[in-house]
Amino acid sequence: MKFFRFFLLGLFVILTSFSVKAQRGFFYSHIPDWDYSHVDSSIQSSIMQDTAVLTDDEIKAMIRLPQSELPQPSDEEIKAQLEAIPALVNFQCNDQVIAEIRTMVYSARNYIAKLRGRAEYYFPIFEGMLAREEMPIELKYLTLIESGLDPQITSYAGARGLWQIMPATARGLGLTLDSWVDERCDPIKSTQAALAYLKAANRTYDDWLVSLASYNAGPGTVNRAISRTASGRTYWDIQPQLPRETQKYVPKYIAMVYSMHYADYYKIPIIYPSYSIAPSIPVEIFSPLKISHIAAALDMDSADLARLNPSLKTDWIPYYQNGFTLNVPSVKSARFYALEQDIYLTSDTLFFVLRDDRVNGGYDERKNIYYVQQGDYLEKIAMNFSVSVEELMEWNELESMMLELGQGLVVGDNKGLNPYVSDGERPDEVGVQSDEYDENCDCVYHRVRFGESIFDIAYEYGVRVEDILRDNTITNVLLVEQGINLKIPKN
Repeated sequence: MKFFRFFLLGLFVILTSFSVKAQRGFFYSHIPDWDYSHVDSSIQSSIMQDTAVLTDDEIKAMIRLPQSELPQPSDEEIKAQLEAIPALVNFQCNDQVIAEIRTMVYSARNYIAKLRGRAEYYFPIFEGMLAREEMPIELKYLTLIESGLDPQITSYAGARGLWQIMPATARGLGLTLDSWVDERCDPIKSTQAALAYLKAANRTYDDWLVSLASYNAGPGTVNRAISRTASGRTYWDIQPQLPRETQKYVPKYIAMVYSMHYADYYKIPIIYPSYSIAPSIPVEIFSPLKISHIAAALDMDSADLARLNPSLKTDWIPYYQNGFTLNVPSVKSARFYALEQDIYLTSDTLFFVLRDDRVNGGYDERKNIYYVQQGDYLEKIAMNFSVSVEELMEWNELESMMLELGQGLVVGDNKGLNPYVSDGERPDEVGVQSDEYDENCDCVYHRVRFGESIFDIAYEYGVRVEDILRDNTITNVLLVEQGINLKIPKN
């Protein structure tokens, strides 16, 4: 019977690798409709109390309070407090747990304060998913022990993400790990995988604390500990047979639940992160794009957008046949959908090349501009156009020899003229301040304001970036500078 239950655990993990992939995007599509207000209200009211009204000095003073000025409940009082926490997990209180509790509330106050600040963003995600799976809400505290709510932290053993999942386990649970993406760092997908593992483990062991031990040490280690135990199958029965780290793991977890729940009682404030994480919604991306490019189009800092998508390893969003789910701030969603087509069209590192017969093999003879292709470097380009590297760097005001894919380079002396618009085609409205307008143009004119981008203008008028670029004979979206007049098509 025991062998049969272990066999079912292994079979569930294998099947989950297929089911998780099949449900790709399911949780994302449901996030905006989730209501967390009824979930774990007693715990949430304790850890989410707003201390933003406190100054930095007051927060530091609270953290540094001497132990003599803090509550010092007896062991029996701590046991009663722990039993009073509404929970489905059996929080047995013993000397090990009490020792960990005293260490946390007296010696790790700064760390607990930081966790309280990070929890405001991540805990609603965990609570919603735990509620949907009908699992104990208090399992959310496991991430505090595992990662300290750092989605990109990596252990010495190679475990990564909020739930510290090992690579082999992650792949078995259906998470993507490749050169571009590590879904162990994705808050929702990694939580989905971790909960699948914990749920399967609890079906086998029928004890949440033993399941947590299995999560930390692996089912093989726990199974051997059970086989070596003469009687009893609870965590405390098998604890002496477990590795030293796992022996401390569960007591630390119980102590963390207690410390977070009674943080106000011990006068532990909330330290919010130096950065803010805005509420977001998922959008599907079906083309290789740069985070920095999308951020520019959305008029936001690329670091803030990257922070919403911690599973990305680089600035690049990879191409996947089924699309890549990108989180964008909710307040920017309307702008994204309005500019979505333009974002794709101008995706070559912010350089838009007119798609017509005038541009062949990366070279626009009409403007004497060459657009960097895969495998290009300055020496190669200089040799192809019979110029020197020094001339290329001078004409293009390059400070280094590093090039970007799609970058436009002047490959001849344009005698000081705007290289992106040839001398015979320079309308007064482009590149200079002008009061001369084409009365026959079915358009309106817009004078570029300070800090305004081509994406801002397109969004304001409800037109496509491509149309503005073509009507104004511009091929570089970075060329739009303050003070120039742009033709904006009326239709």
